Amino acid sequence: MKTRAFLRLICLGCVCGLMHAVGPTPVTAQEVEWRLDYGKARQEAEKKNRPLVIDVGTEHCHFCKQLDLRTFKDPAVVALLNDRCIPLKIDADQHPKLAEALRVEYYPTLVFATAEGKILGYQQGFIEAGALHERLTKLFFTSAVAGGGPNPSHDIEEAKRAMAVGDYPRALALLKPVAETAKDAAVQKQARQILQDLEQQAAGRCAEAKQLVESGKVPQAVETVTELVRVYPGTKAAREGGQLLVTLASRVVPHENARTQVARELLEQAREDYQRRQYLSCLDRC
Repeated sequence: MKTRAFLRLICLGCVCGLMHAVGPTPVTAQEVEWRLDYGKARQEAEKKNRPLVIDVGTEHCHFCKQLDLRTFKDPAVVALLNDRCIPLKIDADQHPKLAEALRVEYYPTLVFATAEGKILGYQQGFIEAGALHERLTKLFFTSAVAGGGPNPSHDIEEAKRAMAVGDYPRALALLKPVAETAKDAAVQKQARQILQDLEQQAAGRCAEAKQLVESGKVPQAVETVTELVRVYPGTKAAREGGQLLVTLASRVVPHENARTQVARELLEQAREDYQRRQYLSCLDRC
């Protein structure tokens, strides 16, 4: 039973690790705070000076559901939509005229617009979380010309508050755009310093996991790495941790296969003992 539980832990860790090895991981308890009223969403966008991200789909659209189940579950995407956009969801079956006015002909379609409602672009069909995050990041700063854009200093303060309560995925999502594209050199430097500190924290957890592996404490190492890729998504250490999980899995599975083979051989011998009426030997092998 302990071996099976350990294998389940390995499998869970590998899923997280592989996701972070190739891109953002879609696991979070946080949800996108979708608005459902177009008029109110427009008013809120103008009041808060945030761009609009409009998800237009239908109830029976397969890839619309995939967006909800995968892309819109990613921690970085969720944080970006909730903290820096006004996310609006529209059912085209219920609001066909609105979908037509937005020039949407294919589902799902994401519509990107400024706070004033000027459409900046479209995304037709399914899109992975990493690609959407990159496009939204560019959207913020291109829309800054028309609508004033985000406030990098405010984002840094929001990131600090998120870190104070242990919400590192949100902090990372807020800090990375500032560190990459902020025009204020001092603000950009501050964001990069905080990101560097987070990278060092993540690297420390990764080093701890490697020490556990060297000490033969593989289950504890798996737990440490799984926590690493969950808490510090997108960091270099998280990607390295993902590769480490894959390596650990390759070590454990062959070992488990060998144990299974031994168990089968013992069971076969027990059957032979039973047929010979050698009951004590049969019980010993079982």
